Amino acid sequence: YPSSQEARLQKGIIMPTPSGEVQEEAERYEVEEYSFFYETMHKEKLCDDILSLKPREEVIFENTNLSDYRCYFKFLVKKDKAGEIVKFLRSLNPRDEYLNVYSIESSVKNIESRIKILEDKLAQVEKTLRDAQSSYESLMLLATRKEDVESLTKLIDLKLNTINKLTQEKINILTQIKQLEEQKEKQLQRLDYTVFSVSVSKYLFFDWKMIKQEWRAEIRNLVDTFDSVLRGVTIKLLSYLIRILQGLIYLFMAVILLKLVIKGIKKVWNF
Repeated sequence: YPSSQEARLQKGIIMPTPSGEVQEEAERYEVEEYSFFYETMHKEKLCDDILSLKPREEVIFENTNLSDYRCYFKFLVKKDKAGEIVKFLRSLNPRDEYLNVYSIESSVKNIESRIKILEDKLAQVEKTLRDAQSSYESLMLLATRKEDVESLTKLIDLKLNTINKLTQEKINILTQIKQLEEQKEKQLQRLDYTVFSVSVSKYLFFDWKMIKQEWRAEIRNLVDTFDSVLRGVTIKLLSYLIRILQGLIYLFMAVILLKLVIKGIKKVWNF
């Protein structure tokens, strides 16, 4: 394998640098992610070669994006088979290749911490719920013995409201715990796989399709410019002349009104 490509590979590695037990713990949560970039005149064939990996059991495609000039794939490979896939992708002569190694320890620990907080909260709610049920039952028994119907009715309402509130809070906490456990499971599943991101771009010295599209765009711009000029010398000019005519009419009316005012002043003055 070319030394220059190995150098690029090394530049793409992000490794944690702790030592001792801390380093060993971090390494248990390491995830590897490869990125391959290709430029080729035979984009369709290369994209098909990469898609040929899809039927393999150890490969899970998460994202596939195909267009005229580019294809992009993101897939997971079981760690014990990742070396085979790396060798295969290298055989396709990538322009660039990078390896990013990072730890998800902090993410997993954060989820575990949140689960622990919710479990403690759940235990407290369950204890409060048991205590509330016991207390209300004792008070209701006392009210029944005293035949205090009014107090008994109030106690029943309070018991129902309190139990409903605590039960709903318990359900909410259980839902949050389940969601966090699912998140944790997804994070831990990543430890069993290596992530691959593969991007292929089409490269042509003369891309007649692109040239055709650019010509169409330029012709469209020319038509738009001609249309704008034509509107400027016709409709816009007519609109401008109408506004001038409107101004002349206003001026003519103002002159007539001024004459009438002057004539009226003269009549009053001679009178």
